[in-house]
Amino acid sequence: AYDYARGGFGGAPKFPMSMALEVLLTNGVLHQDVNDQDRAHHGMLAMLNGGIYDHLGGGFSRYTVDAEWRVPHFEKMLYDNSLLLRLLGKLHLAQPNDRYLAAITETTTWLQREMALPNGGYRAALDADSEGVEGKYYTWTLEEIAAFLPADEAEIIAEFYGVTLSGNWEEEQTNIFYRPSDLAAVAAKIGLPAEVAAAKLNKAKKTLHDAQLLRIPPGADDKLILQWNALLISGWTWCYRATADEKYLRLATDLWHALNEQLCSGG
Repeated sequence: AYDYARGGFGGAPKFPMSMALEVLLTNGVLHQDVNDQDRAHHGMLAMLNGGIYDHLGGGFSRYTVDAEWRVPHFEKMLYDNSLLLRLLGKLHLAQPNDRYLAAITETTTWLQREMALPNGGYRAALDADSEGVEGKYYTWTLEEIAAFLPADEAEIIAEFYGVTLSGNWEEEQTNIFYRPSDLAAVAAKIGLPAEVAAAKLNKAKKTLHDAQLLRIPPGADDKLILQWNALLISGWTWCYRATADEKYLRLATDLWHALNEQLCSGG
């Protein structure tokens, strides 16, 4: 069932199927099966290049309506992101990759910023809609980008994330960020050294994300679900194993204590 052309499993709609990728990775490592390992890495990198991943704010949407990972259903679920963090940790242990490290960092930052509940633990989900429009919080027109960024940074954002004047999905002139090319190719196309292009891209991403945070956010499902939070503990322990960064162990431990305090009653 693996989609060798586009990564992942099946056609549209396309779900992360993180546990299936985890099985491939585990089998590949245990039995030294390079093909299974490669499928797991290929599937994750396809998602990280696609619109299912939030390139400004971090975190993964629930699924895409197409088979190319381009157009997400913008709802973000705690369980998906917990399982994908666990997979990212295991992938990085097997084959270290800066893309995995960045996704672990960005997704963790998003969880702490947008999913943390006031009394500890993490909410169940964020809605797809804001202001009654699906994806409005996450999508951009070229005109909006040009209003926030100088011309050189706007050009890099547009080239790197596939942004066009007409738009790249059903809403007129509206764009979902995805990565049709790598930064080296974009830098060469616009005539900049790669390190200069990277610096400009990072600066532009921060400016746009700061602007995004001023928008009306999607609605939130504030249920504290034991199982989904337990998956996040698992995800962060694997991120700790993969990176040796004590932050992830601390986050997992703090969440363990929060769940015991709030959800354990009478033993």
